Amino acid sequence: MKARRRRKKDWCRDPLPVGSIRIRNKNANSAVRLIKVRADGPKSLRWMAYARWWWVTHRGPVPPGLRVCHLDGDTLNDDPSNYGLLSPGDVVYLAHERNPAMSAANYAACRAATAAFNRETAAVRRVLTYLPTRWYPVDHARRLIGNQPRRQRWQVYRDCGLDASADNWRWCRSASLGWPGMPLICACVLHVLSERGPTRTRDLLQPVAELRRRNGWRPYEPLQAGLRTAAHWLRKRGWVESKRIGGGSLHAATSGAAHGRVACTPLVPIRGRDLSGPAYAGYRRVSLEELLRR
Repeated sequence: MKARRRRKKDWCRDPLPVGSIRIRNKNANSAVRLIKVRADGPKSLRWMAYARWWWVTHRGPVPPGLRVCHLDGDTLNDDPSNYGLLSPGDVVYLAHERNPAMSAANYAACRAATAAFNRETAAVRRVLTYLPTRWYPVDHARRLIGNQPRRQRWQVYRDCGLDASADNWRWCRSASLGWPGMPLICACVLHVLSERGPTRTRDLLQPVAELRRRNGWRPYEPLQAGLRTAAHWLRKRGWVESKRIGGGSLHAATSGAAHGRVACTPLVPIRGRDLSGPAYAGYRRVSLEELLRR
Protein backbone atom coordinates (compact mmCIF):
# COMPACT_ATOMS: atom_id res chain seq x y z
CA MET A 1 0.00 0.00 0.00
CA LYS A 2 1.34 3.38 -0.95
CA ALA A 3 2.26 5.44 2.07
CA ARG A 4 0.40 8.69 2.49
CA ARG A 5 2.52 11.75 2.05
CA ARG A 6 2.71 13.78 5.20
CA ARG A 7 1.55 17.32 4.60
CA LYS A 8 4.00 19.99 5.55
CA LYS A 9 2.73 22.23 8.32
CA ASP A 10 1.57 25.59 7.00
CA TRP A 11 2.68 28.07 9.62
CA CYS A 12 0.60 30.81 7.98
CA ARG A 13 -2.51 29.05 9.33
CA ASP A 14 -1.33 29.00 12.91
CA PRO A 15 -3.80 30.89 15.11
CA LEU A 16 -1.19 33.39 16.25
CA PRO A 17 -2.30 36.88 17.17
CA VAL A 18 -1.32 39.95 15.19
CA GLY A 19 2.08 41.17 16.35
CA SER A 20 3.55 37.68 16.78
CA ILE A 21 7.19 37.37 15.77
CA ARG A 22 8.86 34.24 14.45
CA ILE A 23 11.97 33.28 12.45
CA ARG A 24 11.69 31.72 9.02
CA ASN A 25 14.58 29.98 7.30
CA LYS A 26 14.92 31.32 3.73
CA ASN A 27 17.61 28.75 2.85
CA ALA A 28 20.31 26.71 4.56
CA ASN A 29 22.46 29.76 5.24
CA SER A 30 19.92 32.51 5.77
CA ALA A 31 17.01 33.22 8.13
CA VAL A 32 14.76 36.24 8.57
CA ARG A 33 12.57 37.51 11.40
CA LEU A 34 8.90 38.03 10.46
CA ILE A 35 6.03 39.77 12.23
CA LYS A 36 2.33 39.06 11.75
CA VAL A 37 0.53 42.21 10.61
CA ARG A 38 -3.00 40.90 9.85
CA ALA A 39 -5.13 37.85 10.49
CA ASP A 40 -7.13 37.75 7.28
CA GLY A 41 -6.59 38.23 3.59
CA PRO A 42 -4.00 36.49 1.38
CA LYS A 43 -1.38 34.48 3.18
CA SER A 44 1.43 36.41 1.50
CA LEU A 45 0.18 39.63 3.11
CA ARG A 46 -0.34 38.34 6.67
CA TRP A 47 3.37 38.35 7.54
CA MET A 48 6.00 41.00 6.84
CA ALA A 49 9.73 41.17 7.33
CA TYR A 50 10.38 42.69 10.71
CA ALA A 51 12.92 45.16 9.33
CA ARG A 52 10.46 46.51 6.76
CA TRP A 53 7.65 46.68 9.33
CA TRP A 54 9.85 48.66 11.72
CA TRP A 55 10.88 51.09 8.98
CA VAL A 56 7.31 51.66 7.80
CA THR A 57 6.10 52.11 11.37
CA HIS A 58 8.81 54.46 12.60
CA ARG A 59 10.18 56.20 9.49
CA GLY A 60 7.48 56.07 6.84
CA PRO A 61 6.82 54.27 3.55
CA VAL A 62 9.63 52.58 1.62
CA PRO A 63 10.27 54.44 -1.68
CA PRO A 64 9.66 52.43 -4.87
CA GLY A 65 12.76 50.61 -6.09
CA LEU A 66 14.36 50.43 -2.63
CA ARG A 67 14.31 47.81 0.08
CA VAL A 68 15.08 47.70 3.81
CA CYS A 69 18.28 45.72 4.29
CA HIS A 70 20.61 44.68 7.12
CA LEU A 71 23.80 46.65 6.59
CA ASP A 72 26.12 44.10 8.25
CA GLY A 73 24.66 41.16 6.30
CA ASP A 74 23.20 39.46 9.39
CA THR A 75 19.48 39.14 8.66
CA LEU A 76 18.76 38.38 12.35
CA ASN A 77 20.45 41.54 13.63
CA ASP A 78 17.34 43.72 13.92
CA ASP A 79 18.96 46.62 15.68
CA PRO A 80 17.42 49.75 14.06
CA SER A 81 20.91 51.17 13.49
CA ASN A 82 21.59 48.14 11.26
CA TYR A 83 18.76 49.06 8.87
CA GLY A 84 19.25 50.95 5.63
CA LEU A 85 17.42 51.68 2.39
CA LEU A 86 19.34 50.11 -0.49
CA SER A 87 18.76 49.56 -4.16
CA PRO A 88 19.10 46.05 -5.64
CA GLY A 89 22.50 47.04 -7.04
CA ASP A 90 23.66 48.16 -3.57
CA VAL A 91 22.57 44.81 -2.14
CA VAL A 92 24.60 42.92 -4.72
CA TYR A 93 27.62 45.17 -4.12
CA LEU A 94 27.51 44.59 -0.35
CA ALA A 95 27.12 40.84 -0.87
CA HIS A 96 30.25 40.76 -3.01
CA GLU A 97 32.13 42.90 -0.53
CA ARG A 98 31.24 40.64 2.39
CA ASN A 99 31.88 37.31 0.64
CA PRO A 100 34.93 37.38 -1.71
CA ALA A 101 34.73 33.62 -2.33
CA MET A 102 31.13 33.88 -3.49
CA SER A 103 32.02 36.89 -5.59
CA ALA A 104 34.86 35.04 -7.32
CA ALA A 105 32.60 32.03 -7.99
CA ASN A 106 29.90 34.28 -9.47
CA TYR A 107 32.38 36.06 -11.69
CA ALA A 108 33.77 32.72 -12.91
CA ALA A 109 30.25 31.47 -13.68
CA CYS A 110 29.44 34.71 -15.55
CA ARG A 111 32.63 34.49 -17.59
CA ALA A 112 31.97 30.86 -18.48
CA ALA A 113 28.38 31.63 -19.51
CA THR A 114 29.50 34.65 -21.54
CA ALA A 115 32.17 32.59 -23.30
CA ALA A 116 29.62 29.89 -24.16
CA PHE A 117 27.19 32.51 -25.45
CA ASN A 118 29.90 34.12 -27.57
CA ARG A 119 30.84 30.76 -29.08
CA GLU A 120 27.23 30.02 -29.96
CA THR A 121 26.73 33.50 -31.40
CA ALA A 122 29.90 33.19 -33.46
CA ALA A 123 28.80 29.80 -34.78
CA VAL A 124 25.43 31.19 -35.84
CA ARG A 125 27.02 34.25 -37.43
CA ARG A 126 29.51 32.02 -39.25
CA VAL A 127 26.70 29.94 -40.76
CA LEU A 128 24.47 32.89 -41.66
CA THR A 129 26.93 35.56 -42.82
CA TYR A 130 30.42 34.09 -43.25
CA LEU A 131 30.07 30.74 -44.99
CA PRO A 132 27.56 31.84 -47.69
CA THR A 133 30.15 34.30 -49.06
CA ARG A 134 33.00 31.76 -49.26
CA TRP A 135 34.01 29.54 -52.16
CA TYR A 136 33.87 25.73 -52.10
CA PRO A 137 35.40 23.21 -54.54
CA VAL A 138 32.68 21.16 -56.23
CA ASP A 139 33.00 17.97 -58.27
CA HIS A 140 29.86 17.72 -60.40
CA ALA A 141 30.76 14.30 -61.81
CA ARG A 142 30.95 12.67 -58.38
CA ARG A 143 28.43 15.06 -56.79
CA LEU A 144 30.83 16.04 -54.02
CA ILE A 145 31.48 19.32 -52.23
CA GLY A 146 34.79 19.96 -50.52
CA ASN A 147 34.09 21.21 -47.02
CA GLN A 148 36.97 23.67 -47.13
CA PRO A 149 35.72 27.26 -47.56
CA ARG A 150 38.08 29.79 -49.10
CA ARG A 151 37.80 33.54 -49.14
CA GLN A 152 38.91 33.98 -52.76
CA ARG A 153 38.05 31.93 -55.83
CA TRP A 154 41.66 31.59 -56.92
CA GLN A 155 42.46 29.85 -53.62
CA VAL A 156 40.15 27.00 -54.64
CA TYR A 157 41.98 26.69 -57.97
CA ARG A 158 45.26 26.58 -56.04
CA ASP A 159 43.91 23.78 -53.83
CA CYS A 160 43.08 21.87 -57.02
CA GLY A 161 46.73 21.96 -58.09
CA LEU A 162 46.66 24.91 -60.50
CA ASP A 163 49.25 27.67 -60.43
CA ALA A 164 46.71 30.26 -59.33
CA SER A 165 47.11 33.67 -57.77
CA ALA A 166 45.06 36.81 -57.27
CA ASP A 167 46.38 38.16 -60.60
CA ASN A 168 45.77 35.22 -62.94
CA TRP A 169 42.68 33.54 -61.49
CA ARG A 170 40.61 34.45 -64.57
CA TRP A 171 42.95 32.41 -66.76
CA CYS A 172 42.67 29.54 -64.29
CA ARG A 173 39.11 29.01 -65.47
CA SER A 174 40.42 28.01 -68.89
CA ALA A 175 43.18 25.95 -67.24
CA SER A 176 40.56 24.03 -65.26
CA LEU A 177 39.10 22.89 -68.60
CA GLY A 178 42.54 21.87 -69.90
CA TRP A 179 43.47 24.87 -72.08
CA PRO A 180 45.46 27.40 -70.02
CA GLY A 181 46.04 30.86 -71.47
CA MET A 182 42.99 30.65 -73.73
CA PRO A 183 39.93 32.93 -73.59
CA LEU A 184 37.25 31.29 -71.51
CA ILE A 185 34.61 31.23 -74.26
CA CYS A 186 37.08 29.44 -76.55
CA ALA A 187 37.97 26.92 -73.84
CA CYS A 188 34.25 26.26 -73.31
CA VAL A 189 33.75 25.63 -77.03
CA LEU A 190 36.69 23.20 -77.16
CA HIS A 191 35.45 21.42 -74.03
CA VAL A 192 31.98 20.89 -75.53
CA LEU A 193 33.40 19.79 -78.92
CA SER A 194 35.75 17.32 -77.20
CA GLU A 195 32.83 15.72 -75.40
CA ARG A 196 30.12 15.87 -78.11
CA GLY A 197 32.15 15.61 -81.32
CA PRO A 198 31.19 17.63 -84.44
CA THR A 199 28.44 20.09 -83.51
CA ARG A 200 26.54 22.85 -85.29
CA THR A 201 26.81 26.40 -84.04
CA ARG A 202 23.18 26.51 -82.92
CA ASP A 203 23.67 23.26 -81.01
CA LEU A 204 26.61 24.75 -79.09
CA LEU A 205 24.47 27.38 -77.43
CA GLN A 206 22.85 25.27 -74.74
CA PRO A 207 25.89 23.09 -73.79
CA VAL A 208 28.18 26.12 -73.46
CA ALA A 209 25.59 28.03 -71.43
CA GLU A 210 25.05 25.00 -69.19
CA LEU A 211 28.80 24.54 -68.73
CA ARG A 212 29.21 28.14 -67.63
CA ARG A 213 26.26 27.89 -65.28
CA ARG A 214 27.44 24.67 -63.66
CA ASN A 215 30.91 26.11 -63.10
CA GLY A 216 29.59 29.28 -61.54
CA TRP A 217 30.72 31.56 -64.38
CA ARG A 218 28.68 34.47 -65.62
CA PRO A 219 26.65 33.92 -68.81
CA TYR A 220 28.23 35.24 -71.99
CA GLU A 221 26.09 37.85 -73.73
CA PRO A 222 25.34 37.69 -76.61
CA LEU A 223 26.29 34.01 -76.62
CA GLN A 224 25.62 33.25 -80.29
CA ALA A 225 27.88 36.08 -81.47
CA GLY A 226 30.49 35.00 -78.93
CA LEU A 227 30.46 31.44 -80.29
CA ARG A 228 31.05 32.67 -83.83
CA THR A 229 33.96 34.82 -82.64
CA ALA A 230 35.39 31.92 -80.64
CA ALA A 231 35.09 29.53 -83.60
CA HIS A 232 36.87 32.03 -85.83
CA TRP A 233 39.64 32.51 -83.25
CA LEU A 234 40.09 28.73 -82.87
CA ARG A 235 40.11 28.10 -86.66
CA LYS A 236 42.93 30.60 -87.15
CA ARG A 237 45.05 28.68 -84.61
CA GLY A 238 44.21 25.26 -85.96
CA TRP A 239 42.23 24.07 -82.96
CA VAL A 240 38.86 23.76 -84.75
CA GLU A 241 37.75 22.75 -88.23
CA SER A 242 34.48 24.14 -89.63
CA LYS A 243 32.31 23.11 -92.58
CA ARG A 244 29.40 24.93 -94.12
CA ILE A 245 26.35 22.66 -94.04
CA GLY A 246 22.97 23.96 -95.07
CA GLY A 247 22.23 27.17 -93.23
CA GLY A 248 25.00 26.84 -90.65
CA SER A 249 28.45 25.55 -89.78
CA LEU A 250 29.59 22.23 -88.37
CA HIS A 251 32.52 22.54 -85.95
CA ALA A 252 34.87 19.82 -84.77
CA ALA A 253 37.97 19.85 -82.56
CA THR A 254 41.20 18.97 -84.37
CA SER A 255 43.86 16.53 -83.23
CA GLY A 256 45.98 19.56 -82.28
CA ALA A 257 43.36 20.53 -79.74
CA ALA A 258 43.44 17.05 -78.23
CA HIS A 259 47.25 17.00 -78.05
CA GLY A 260 47.38 20.55 -76.72
CA ARG A 261 45.04 19.82 -73.86
CA VAL A 262 46.78 19.57 -70.49
CA ALA A 263 45.63 17.80 -67.36
CA CYS A 264 42.45 19.47 -66.19
CA THR A 265 40.61 19.42 -62.90
CA PRO A 266 36.95 18.52 -62.53
CA LEU A 267 36.67 20.81 -59.50
CA VAL A 268 35.12 24.24 -59.82
CA PRO A 269 34.64 26.94 -57.15
CA ILE A 270 31.03 27.67 -56.21
CA ARG A 271 29.72 30.26 -53.77
CA GLY A 272 28.38 28.90 -50.50
CA ARG A 273 25.02 30.64 -50.91
CA ASP A 274 24.52 28.88 -54.27
CA LEU A 275 25.14 25.46 -52.72
CA SER A 276 21.95 25.75 -50.68
CA GLY A 277 19.81 25.63 -53.83
CA PRO A 278 17.86 22.58 -55.03
CA ALA A 279 20.44 21.90 -57.76
CA TYR A 280 22.88 20.69 -55.09
CA ALA A 281 20.40 18.77 -52.96
CA GLY A 282 21.98 15.37 -53.68
CA TYR A 283 25.60 16.50 -53.24
CA ARG A 284 27.64 15.19 -50.32
CA ARG A 285 30.13 17.24 -48.31
CA VAL A 286 33.54 15.65 -47.81
CA SER A 287 36.96 16.79 -46.68
CA LEU A 288 39.31 18.39 -49.18
CA GLU A 289 41.67 15.41 -48.97
CA GLU A 290 38.88 12.99 -49.89
CA LEU A 291 37.73 15.27 -52.70
CA LEU A 292 41.21 15.41 -54.27
CA ARG A 293 41.64 11.64 -53.92
CA ARG A 294 40.82 10.10 -57.30
